[in-house]
Amino acid sequence: APQTLEVIVENKEVTIKQDGSGFPKQNAEGKKSVLKNPQIGEVDLKVKVDAKGMTREISTEDDLKIVETYALSADGKQLTVTMKASQPVMKIDDAKIKRVYDRQ
Repeated sequence: APQTLEVIVENKEVTIKQDGSGFPKQNAEGKKSVLKNPQIGEVDLKVKVDAKGMTREISTEDDLKIVETYALSADGKQLTVTMKASQPVMKIDDAKIKRVYDRQ
């Protein structure tokens, strides 16, 4: 898991940086965009920001789907990221990862 996470929401776009690098700007209105990655091929991304927080769906060419949910604590001091992976061919038994980041 990355040690640092930076989420920047500007207008209707979001940039996510993990340990200083990461994904380019993405539309934050739930519209699909495609990112070409030399290691894993094309990746479909869908990001939605609303009053509850942010959800990012990542789908690869081999049908691996990762859904990340970002939720800010009521006092704004912690960000909880919950990640759930699924893949129709390989059975992934409710693989869920939760990370908590403190605001600096």
